[in-house]
Amino acid sequence: MTTLAISLLGPLGGVINGRSLVLSSSRAQALLAYLVMNREYPQRREALMELLWPGMPPQSAQVNLRRALYLLRQALTAEDESIADHFFLSDRQTIQLNPEADVALDVHRFCSLLRGSPSQEQMEDAVALYRGDFLSGFYLPDSAPFEEWAAAQRADLRRQAIEAYDNLVYQLIRQEAYEVAQTYAQQQLALDSLHERGHRHLMEILGRRGQRSAALAQFDVCRRQLNQELGVEPEAETVRLYEELKHGRFIPISPTPIPTWPGLIPQAPAEPARFVARDAELERLNAALERAAAGQGGVHFVTGEPGSGKTALLAEFARRALTKNAELLVVWGQCSAFTGQGDPYFPFLNVIRMVVGEAEAPVTVGVGSDQLMPRLWQQLPVTVEAVLDQGQELIGRFFSGQTLLRFARQHGGVAPDRLKQLETLLPLLAARPPQQQSPQAALFEQFSQVLRALAQSRPLLLIVDDLHWIDPGSVSLLFHLGLRLAHSRILLLCAYRPEEVALPRKGAAHPLSDVVGELQRTYGDVHIDLMRSPGSDFVDALLDSEPNHLSREFRTLLQRRTSGNPLFTTELLRGMQLRGEIQRDSQGYWVEGPNLNWRELPARIEAVIARHISHLSPPCREALSIASVEGEQFTAEVVAASRAARNAAGVQPVEPGSVPAAPARSGAIHKTCQWRKPGDIPLPARTVSGLSLPPAGPGGKSAPARVSGQYARSIVPAQFRPVSGNGPRPGAPFCGRPHGRKGGALLHHGR
Repeated sequence: MTTLAISLLGPLGGVINGRSLVLSSSRAQALLAYLVMNREYPQRREALMELLWPGMPPQSAQVNLRRALYLLRQALTAEDESIADHFFLSDRQTIQLNPEADVALDVHRFCSLLRGSPSQEQMEDAVALYRGDFLSGFYLPDSAPFEEWAAAQRADLRRQAIEAYDNLVYQLIRQEAYEVAQTYAQQQLALDSLHERGHRHLMEILGRRGQRSAALAQFDVCRRQLNQELGVEPEAETVRLYEELKHGRFIPISPTPIPTWPGLIPQAPAEPARFVARDAELERLNAALERAAAGQGGVHFVTGEPGSGKTALLAEFARRALTKNAELLVVWGQCSAFTGQGDPYFPFLNVIRMVVGEAEAPVTVGVGSDQLMPRLWQQLPVTVEAVLDQGQELIGRFFSGQTLLRFARQHGGVAPDRLKQLETLLPLLAARPPQQQSPQAALFEQFSQVLRALAQSRPLLLIVDDLHWIDPGSVSLLFHLGLRLAHSRILLLCAYRPEEVALPRKGAAHPLSDVVGELQRTYGDVHIDLMRSPGSDFVDALLDSEPNHLSREFRTLLQRRTSGNPLFTTELLRGMQLRGEIQRDSQGYWVEGPNLNWRELPARIEAVIARHISHLSPPCREALSIASVEGEQFTAEVVAASRAARNAAGVQPVEPGSVPAAPARSGAIHKTCQWRKPGDIPLPARTVSGLSLPPAGPGGKSAPARVSGQYARSIVPAQFRPVSGNGPRPGAPFCGRPHGRKGGALLHHGR
C-alpha cells in the first residue's frame, strides 16, 4: 500500500513510502497544501486558478494549473506512474486528492486530538505535533487569495495550540508537576511571546519552585514585550500576581478561568430521540450542505403541518452533520408566536447572540448547546475580527458589546490589538446619538457580512424555525441574507407551516410569501415538503424501532387514528405506554394490553388543535362542531338543519373572495377531532369564514354536500374553498359538491 504523509505545521514537507517528497515549484506546493486540506470535496479548476493565479488570463492560468498538477504527479510517481492516479482524481472541471487514499496529514491529527474535551495525554500529543505555524516560511506574495486562506488557517491552528498549552500547563500545575509545566509554558511563550496568560503561568511556576527572582524577572519580560509590541501595560491579574510574588505572600494556584460561555461544561448525554422514515429528506439536505461547504451556499425551506416533524428533521440533520463534519458551525434561530413590532429581528437576534456567546440554542431544537457552542467558542477570535471589521453597527443593537469583550478577554486566543480595539470602540458606540445609527439596509449588510466572514474558515449551517410567525423586520433581513448566500459557505434552512403562510395578516398577504417566491426564483427548487406524509410507513418504522409483537390490527388502527402524523402518533403511543395499555412482556417486547383506549386525546395534541381552532369565527366553530358529531363523513343538510334549530338565520354564505387561496390539497376531518363531546370537539378550519349550501333541489330540499378542505393533512386548520359543483347560486359558493345521500368527507389525509 502506498502511504503519503504531509506536514503543514511548520515548514511544508512530505514523505511517500519512506521517500522525501521533493517539489521545487512554490505553486505546486501551494496546490498540494490546498488539496490536502480540502480533500473531502472536488475543487473546481476555475476556483484553483483564481486562488493561485489571480488576475491572470484564463488560458494562461489553465496552462499553469496543468503544469502544477503535472509536477505534483511527477513528485509522487517516481518510477510508478499509477501511484499518481491513486492519489489524484481529476476531470475537465475538478481536481481532488482522493479521500480514499492513505494520506496522513499532521493538521488533521492535531485537530482530532483537541476535539471535544481532550485528555492530558491528547494535549501533550497535540502540542508535540505543532512544530510551527501553518506553512511556516511559505508565502505566495503575488497571490492574495491564497495568502488570505493560509492566514486564516494559520490563525485558527495557532489559537488551538495556545489554548492546548494553557489547559495542559494548568493541569500540570494542579498536579504539582512544576518542572514539566515549566517546559510547556516556555514552549508556549516561544510560540507567542505576547500571550499574557502564558507569562502568568510561568511566573507562578517559578514562584512555586522557589525561584522568586526569576518569577519577578519574568514579569519584567512580559511588561517590556507588551509595551514594545502593543503599547499596552500588563493586565490587572498579572500585576496582582507580581505584587504577591514581590511581597512573598502565598501564591494560590491561578485557575485558568472557566468561561461562562454556554455549553462548555460537559453535559450528560441525552437519550437520542427516535427518528425514522425521513431518509430521502436527509439525503437532500446533506447534498445541499456539501454544496455549501464547497462554496455554493443556498437556502431550503422545510414545510409541513404541525407535528409533521419539521423541527425534528432539522435537529436530526444538524446532529448528524456535526458528527460528520468536525469543522461545521451550527446556529439556530426560532420565531415566536408572541413577537410583534416590539421584537424586530427576533430569530436573527438569537443567531448572532449564539455566535458571540450571549445565547444558547433554543431548548426545543433537540441539539444540545454542548454540541453547538464549543465550536463557536473556538471560533471566537474570528468572530471578534469579523465584528470589528464588518459588523460594528450590530454591537448594542443585536448583542451586547460588553458580553463580547468579556468572552474575548477570557478566551486567550484573541489578538491583544483586537482586544484594545474593542475596548476603545464600545464607549464610542454607547455615546453615539440614535440618529447617527446606520439605516436598516446597512445593518442587514453588516449582519450578512459577519456571517460570511465566519463561514470563510468553517462552513456554517444557519437554521431558522417557525417562519410562519416571523416578524416584519426579520422578513426583510431574511430576504437580504438569502440573496447573498450563492457564493458563500452558508446553508440557510428554514421551516414553516404553509397553511399559516396562506393566511392573510391584517388584510394583506403574509409577508413571507413574496420572499419565498423570490428566493425560489434565485435558487430553484428550495422546498422540502413534509406534507407528503410517510403515513403507514412512518407508523411501522416508529413501532419497529423497538422490539414489539404489536399486531397488524393495532398498526392499522393507529394509522387510521393519526393518519401517520408524527406528533400525533408518538404522543398517542406515549399516552398508551403511560396508562399501561401497551406494555413490555417478559422478553422485553411491546405488546397490546387487554383494554386499549383509542379515544383518549393526549394533552399535546389537544393544545395544537386548540390553537388552530382559535382562527375560526364563532358561527364557523358552531357549524363544524355539528359536522364533526356526524363523523368523518357528514351531510351539509344535517348541519344546516341543526344550525337552523339553534338560529333561524341558518348557515350564512361566504362572500366571494373572502376566503384566501389555500394550498392545492384536499382532506377530511381528522379522527382526533371526533374524540370530544358535542360542543367541545376540536374542529378543523384555518380560515373558515362560513359554510354555505348548494341551492335547493327538487321539492325544496337541499342536496347533501360532500364538503372538502384541509386540516393540514392531519389536524392543521384548513380553509374551505369553492370547488366545482352543480348550481351554487351566484354570490354564495359552497365548499363541496353534490354527492348523493352519503354525505361528504370534510378532510382526508392526502398524500
